[in-house]
Amino acid sequence: MLYLQDLDISVFGAEELLQWAEQSPQEGPRTLSRLCGVTGPNLSPLARELLVRYGKDKRVRSNLAANFTSGIHMGSTTYWLQAKVQIAKAWADDPHPNVRLWANELVRSLEQEIVHWRQWEEEEGLP
Repeated sequence: MLYLQDLDISVFGAEELLQWAEQSPQEGPRTLSRLCGVTGPNLSPLARELLVRYGKDKRVRSNLAANFTSGIHMGSTTYWLQAKVQIAKAWADDPHPNVRLWANELVRSLEQEIVHWRQWEEEEGLP
């Protein structure tokens, strides 16, 4: 995993990666979800298909959510999270129920984080 973390797996086709994951039905999708980039505004074909096929697996959903919310930013964390909420809300309109479930969970989680960070930023006197 340490070696693969720096690899951009998007150079491989989603279907090839999913075929690889199917060889180990539990750990394959979980591993792939840890390596899958998740950015917006459009959900990548690999991330979407992982949710469609394996979206009932909480670890797959959690890994994808962690990938979406990880990274660095400048400025207000509240504003950064609010932008993430808007992206996730767009994903919540997906026709597949597993994608909608994940996106709605993500929105709820981000909104809770916003409450926490807004209070912290106010207490610290940040704009």
